Amino acid sequence: MEKKISRIFFRLSTKQKMFFARNLEMMIRSGMQLLDSLQIFRKQVHSKAYKEMIDTLINDLKNGHFLSSGLERYKHVFGEFFINLIKVGETSGTLSENLKYLAEELEKKDVLKKKSAEQ
Repeated sequence: MEKKISRIFFRLSTKQKMFFARNLEMMIRSGMQLLDSLQIFRKQVHSKAYKEMIDTLINDLKNGHFLSSGLERYKHVFGEFFINLIKVGETSGTLSENLKYLAEELEKKDVLKKKSAEQ
C-alpha cells in the first residue's frame, strides 16, 4: 500500500525531468543499453519515491516492456507529450534524439517559468 501512496503523490520538478531526459540521452548516445543507463541513473537519485519509480522502470525493461509503457504508470508525473515522444523514439530508433529534444524543451519551459516569476 505504501508504494501506491508514494506513486500517487510523487512529483518531479521540470528540472528533475530535464535531468532525467538529458542523462538518459547522453548515456544512450554513448552506446549504453537503456537498462544499464537506468541502473546508473538510479544511483544519482536521492529521493526514495524517485528510486522506487526508477526500480519499477528497470523491472519493466527486464520483463521485456518498453520504457514508454513503464512511464505510462507515471503519466501524472511526465505527461502524455513526454511519454509519446519516448514511444516514438523507441519505435523509430531515435530515442536519444527524442530525449535530447525533451531535455531542451523542458529547459525552455524552466526558463519561461523563471521569467514569468520575475515579473
